[in-house]
Amino acid sequence: MHPLLQERFRWMLLEWKRRYPKGPMPFITCTYRSNEQQAIEKAEGDSNAGPGQSLHNFSPCFAVDVGMDDEPADGVGNDVTWVFKYYQKWGELAEEAGLEWGGLWPGLGDGPHIQLPMTWRDAKAGRLPVMKDIPALGKSIPVVERFVGARVNKLVLHDLDAFGFE
Repeated sequence: MHPLLQERFRWMLLEWKRRYPKGPMPFITCTYRSNEQQAIEKAEGDSNAGPGQSLHNFSPCFAVDVGMDDEPADGVGNDVTWVFKYYQKWGELAEEAGLEWGGLWPGLGDGPHIQLPMTWRDAKAGRLPVMKDIPALGKSIPVVERFVGARVNKLVLHDLDAFGFE
């Protein structure tokens, strides 16, 4: 995961826990995706993007997908809920962090998906977005602009050590 995305993702996880301590637990379902896997996702109708046209297709990746486990006590990833309201709240946090949320995309709305506010063409050219500062924990900032634009790997999000965070 690219460091710009990683730091915002970390903020989102910590802020999620603060705001929704009894809510479902977010966990990663996808970060990097190979071009071969991208072709399968497109063929199955799970993505509009072809190989090389998703921010998941870069290493480090510029996009991440999550699932929400509403009963994490029995192991995160065992009880995935696809109730959209949880992903909508996740998307609101993404916007506060300056990220683009796939749930706002016309056509194939992708509630679990967040990414840096850029295109695959930007990524291919090595152009990174200019990012606003992340809000302090416990303090949200108003969303000034809205960005318009699985398979579970079982990497648990609440284990921040797995990402090298302290």
